[in-house]
Amino acid sequence: MKSSNFKETSISPDEVNPVLEQYETEPIRQNLKLVNVVSRPQLGIPELRAGVPFIEEQLKNYAEEVVEQAEILMKYQGYINKEQDG
Repeated sequence: MKSSNFKETSISPDEVNPVLEQYETEPIRQNLKLVNVVSRPQLGIPELRAGVPFIEEQLKNYAEEVVEQAEILMKYQGYINKEQDG
């Protein structure tokens, strides 16, 4: 799975706010890239996948290990970049 799909795909408040509220994280007020939602510490791809049908549809052909690795990259890409630059 390419994390770029999550960098390019936006999600609307109507689609994701019920999941965000369930995990007690701030709801969004406008469309937001999925990578920014996945980056939140309170939830990840499994929680989004369970609550947002189009995410499940997008990921259904990927092995769990691939999805996990993509999530790790999305959550920690900033730290990885800093380490590589420094």
